[in-house]
Amino acid sequence: MHLARVTGAVVSTQKSPSLIGK
Repeated sequence: MHLARVTGAVVSTQKSPSLIGK
């Protein structure tokens, strides 16, 4: 399921907002 992939991406974004923030 790609749901896990989406969830992982969201978690990664919340844990490392600077990654996509900058």
